[in-house]
Amino acid sequence: MGKPYIVSKQVGMATWSFGVGVLQNITISSVNLSRTWVRITYRSTSTGAEIESVLTVAHLTSSTNLRLERGGTSKACTIEWAVYEFDDSVNVYRGSFTQSAVTVNTSVTSVNTAKAISECTFMTTSVPTATQQISYTMLRDRLTSSTNLR
Repeated sequence: MGKPYIVSKQVGMATWSFGVGVLQNITISSVNLSRTWVRITYRSTSTGAEIESVLTVAHLTSSTNLRLERGGTSKACTIEWAVYEFDDSVNVYRGSFTQSAVTVNTSVTSVNTAKAISECTFMTTSVPTATQQISYTMLRDRLTSSTNLR
């Protein structure tokens, strides 16, 4: 088996105005969900400390739909997204969990940790304190074993 390569790449940008919506659905060209990874970056385009309105998660809800979701509407923000579809040498697993403590362990499909990467995104619908906002920007995930994500 050779090195994995990207079969397709789709990129775009979405914006939210102040006070407007928490969901955006974006139509994309059809992809194989088990081989596709989504990457997003976000930035505020307004002032204030309401980080919950900027924190955004991306979900592939179908092979042709990318859903962006944020935790509030008190800030305008811009989301840049990229959808990468890989060849059949790559498997992409996705899931979700609720963070009920500072450290959370969750079971994942068994992977070869020497060849696997993990990435977590998160959102909150509550208004965090200034200290919480700092800790939210330092979220870290890692595979602690072939079947555990911390």
